[in-house]
Amino acid sequence: MNTIESNTVHVSAELDDFEQGCIGGDGDYATSYAMRISGRDKSSYIKDFARSLGFDAKWVEVDVCDEPGRVECARMEDADGNEATEGQREQWKAGNLKLWYVVYTAYAEQVSRHAACLA
Repeated sequence: MNTIESNTVHVSAELDDFEQGCIGGDGDYATSYAMRISGRDKSSYIKDFARSLGFDAKWVEVDVCDEPGRVECARMEDADGNEATEGQREQWKAGNLKLWYVVYTAYAEQVSRHAACLA
């Protein structure tokens, strides 16, 4: 059986300013955590990646930076790690609220499984 899988999601967050873009600062972070994402094919893998992270599959980018298998989604998040609401984005644009640009990255691999002979 062949599947497409990844077992780790990398997350990076950078303070974003509406006028200046990503400027970095307090609350920036980068981390990785275990999360199994899999699919029978590219389409089902992308759907599982998006669903697992709370994104619509149409926002998933593949082979990012010309790296085969690199899959990403990004969004604006508040200080609590929640997706920014429209009202929060308006406050951020006016310079009244801090938001972070957060990128979720996984590296998909083609996996083949065969029964192991243990005798």
